Amino acid sequence: MDPNVALSKEQCATSERQQEEMKNKPYREALGMLMYASVGTRLDITCTVSTLAKFSQNPGPTHWTALKHVFAYLCGRQHYTLTLGRISFPILTGYCNSDGMSNPDHHPIAAYILTIGEAISWSSKRQDIVCLSITKAKYIALTHAAKEAIWLYHLLDKVSHKRFKFPITIYSDNQGAITLSKDDKFHTRTNQYAKSAHLEKPAILTILSQRTPTASS
Repeated sequence: MDPNVALSKEQCATSERQQEEMKNKPYREALGMLMYASVGTRLDITCTVSTLAKFSQNPGPTHWTALKHVFAYLCGRQHYTLTLGRISFPILTGYCNSDGMSNPDHHPIAAYILTIGEAISWSSKRQDIVCLSITKAKYIALTHAAKEAIWLYHLLDKVSHKRFKFPITIYSDNQGAITLSKDDKFHTRTNQYAKSAHLEKPAILTILSQRTPTASS
């Protein structure tokens, strides 16, 4: 999807002309195909597919164009390959992020990816929780990444004969979210939020959060 295009509900098919134009467009069917690809193998389109899914009830021409761009992107890269080097010791590592306050309704999109040499689990979903700060939005992503990392660790510990390095490192680019994940009592205004996010104590004790500097920090 073109990074210069910001999709919104204002672009939904509201006029009679737009509704007629979109009537025979297989938006949901095409979106379902992209969802299948994003869950199975194409984690690089997960965030875009999550954004396009928000307009599946009443997509407009702009949404349809953006969806077609995703198919063009996949077609143009179907012969690309990624070669990963062999790792001598299995290390479970996570990376998480959120779009922060970019959505007008303050429902952030939280995303994470977990790797053991290569990607083994990933997600990018719009959250039901309303966030009024970037720290809270980033903390949601860190929470979901921590939960998935703990679950994967216990699963792999049972099915694999190799021992995994502990603690698990999850990278975030927000210092406030990292501080909150280590001590959710540092600010009274965040206590209730920490409870609603359901970050369990075992996850806090076993997850080592580290800050990943961005280009602007």
